[in-house]
Amino acid sequence: MNRSLYRYVAASLVLVALAACRKNPLNNLSNEESRIYITNREATANFASYRTFSVADTVLVVDGNNVQSQANATDRAFIDALKKYMQERGYQLVPKASNPELGLQISRIVRTSTGIVDWGGWWNNGWGAGFWGPGWGWGPGPGWWGGGVSLYQVREGMLSMDMVDIKNAPANGNQLRIIWNGLIRGEGIFNANTADSQTKQLFDQSPYLRR
Repeated sequence: MNRSLYRYVAASLVLVALAACRKNPLNNLSNEESRIYITNREATANFASYRTFSVADTVLVVDGNNVQSQANATDRAFIDALKKYMQERGYQLVPKASNPELGLQISRIVRTSTGIVDWGGWWNNGWGAGFWGPGWGWGPGPGWWGGGVSLYQVREGMLSMDMVDIKNAPANGNQLRIIWNGLIRGEGIFNANTADSQTKQLFDQSPYLRR
């Protein structure tokens, strides 16, 4: 091997080694970094016109067609945080029996997504044994041989906070309109220790939410 070719091969090996050691940032996110905060508002709502609010004392748990109410320590932490930040924005907390102008409900949503993967061309055309070389002893699972179709399911947890307009319900045909929604997606959402900081993120994104 001549000297220039040797330097080329050596440099290539160094680059390959560096690439192999490089961390994939998406695989090294903390729970906090993985979270997505989404807020929506009713464009015509005048949030300064409302004075009082009430928060449901239980959290709705929605898992497919199954809906139930619960109030464990994590649920109570989110309820308390929601009350706290509403009051910091100038709204007055009152019992449900006192006819609040705003009603707030927290929901845990567990969503199951189903997908289909067709292995027909992937294994046969893309990852033949010649790619790996002899002696590696690697191969796909039994269900992959000869191609075929596989199903997969992903369960994702989300937390939703909904604000409804009770004050103007009579003028809207007794319909409760959702005028604000905050949605949290990501890892480690249902955690009592981070309920306050997660709720704060939603309010930080909603500066218009003020008495």
